[in-house]
Amino acid sequence: IAIPFWLWLGKVIGKHRAFCITLIGTGTVSFLCFFLEFGDYAQFHALFLLKGACFGGLQFLPASMLADVVDIDSIKTGGRRAGTFFALNGMIAKISAMLAVWAAARLVDFFGFIPGAENGDTEMLALRFFYCIGCAAFFLPALFLTWFYPLTKEKHEKLRQELENQKS
Repeated sequence: IAIPFWLWLGKVIGKHRAFCITLIGTGTVSFLCFFLEFGDYAQFHALFLLKGACFGGLQFLPASMLADVVDIDSIKTGGRRAGTFFALNGMIAKISAMLAVWAAARLVDFFGFIPGAENGDTEMLALRFFYCIGCAAFFLPALFLTWFYPLTKEKHEKLRQELENQKS
């Protein structure tokens, strides 16, 4: 439901700025979840509704930005290597997800968390910390890198025109 909003916002302020907003939203929600107590169901649902809306942009805006990078590559090389770019992107995303899940599982295991068992305060704090604060912390460098992303909306419009001229 939120993807049309992110599509619109990307056209208005640029894809990379819209992506920054998804990073801020998702990171903020992850951080705020750390402070939820057992039984805070309404707050949890409200936060995850917001997080879900942000995930729409978080999933499709980077792919759209990658398509713009493919345009640059096409202009510079004259080639059409979109498949290579997207395959590499998919592979990196899967390896990153695998490493993140592995590291998170090892970290909570180190603090004694046992899934499905009765865990104490220390184990639950470790789970909350790595799930909430840990996730939010990874959004900060992504936000910094994306904020200074060199391919602005204006630059991309010029590149698209150049690409169209090359096709003519």
